[in-house]
Amino acid sequence: MVIACAEKMKAEHGRNVALVGNSLGGALALYAAHERPDLAAGVVGLNPAGAELSDEAMNVLPRDFPDPNAGAAHMARLLFHRTPWPFWLVARDFARHWGTPTVQRILDDARSGSDRSLGIEVLTDIHVPVLILWGEEDRLLPLSSVEDFARIEGARVQMLPGCGHIPQLEKPALTRRAVADFVKTLK
Repeated sequence: MVIACAEKMKAEHGRNVALVGNSLGGALALYAAHERPDLAAGVVGLNPAGAELSDEAMNVLPRDFPDPNAGAAHMARLLFHRTPWPFWLVARDFARHWGTPTVQRILDDARSGSDRSLGIEVLTDIHVPVLILWGEEDRLLPLSSVEDFARIEGARVQMLPGCGHIPQLEKPALTRRAVADFVKTLK
C-alpha cells in the first residue's frame, strides 16, 4: 500500500516522495524505502516499530481489554508522557480495537518471535536520508530500538524529551517543525 501510494505520487508529481510514519507506519515507511529507494526522497520515522524487540518488550504489549475504560487508561499510560486531551475522545474505541482479531494476530505473530523486526540487514540497506524522531518517554517500544535505527547509514536521530510514543499528538509543533526542516533538505 505504501509503495503503491508512492508510485502514484511520483507519477502525478514527477519526483520522489518523503515517507512519514508513526509506530507500525514508521516501520512500513522504512521498509518501503528499502524495497523501492527509487520512489523515496527520504523517510521520517516517528517512534517507528521495526527494531528488534526482546521478550520483555513484547510482554509490555497488552492482549485485550474487557473493560474499555480501564483499557483506555492503560493505553494512555503506554502511549503518552502526558496524554493530550483529544486522545480521550477516541480512547474507548482505541481500547476496543486493540482486542480485535486482526490486531491480536499481529501481536501473537510478534510474541512468537517470527516477525519482531525488519532486521538489521534491511535497516542497514536503506540508502535514502532518514530522520528518526523518538519520544524519550515511550513506554510501548524500548529505547534500545534507537540503537538499531542509528545503524542506518546517515540516519539522524532526534530525541524528544517529555514525549511518549506518538510525537505528532503529544508534541505537534516540535514534530511538525522537525519534519518540515528535514523535508526541506531532500532533493
